[in-house]
Amino acid sequence: MGNLIARVAPRSDISVDLRPPPPTYDPQRDIPDLIGKVALVTGGNSGIRYHVSRELLLKNMRVYVAARDGSKARDALKSLEEATGRTPGFIELNLMDLGAYSGRRWHSWTGRRS
Repeated sequence: MGNLIARVAPRSDISVDLRPPPPTYDPQRDIPDLIGKVALVTGGNSGIRYHVSRELLLKNMRVYVAARDGSKARDALKSLEEATGRTPGFIELNLMDLGAYSGRRWHSWTGRRS
């Protein structure tokens, strides 16, 4: 709309650019070192979550990628390791079948009994 007003009334006070300023956020600069922190990224083997996992690994965070398909995740984990020099953890997790998670297995992830 701002461009339309600028063409119709170029010398008017309302002919301002209505777009926001360019972003100044830079993950390499703005995210502090996260050493000692742990993240579980569900679906971290593809899409934006893959890139989130990569950025967290680059900031020295311990990252566990949870995914349903171990074979797809292996490729992503290898790629993450090559890109960052750090090895992410992997948890095979299919929340469509909650009965598959016994108390003992859940205990090993959370540190408490279900």
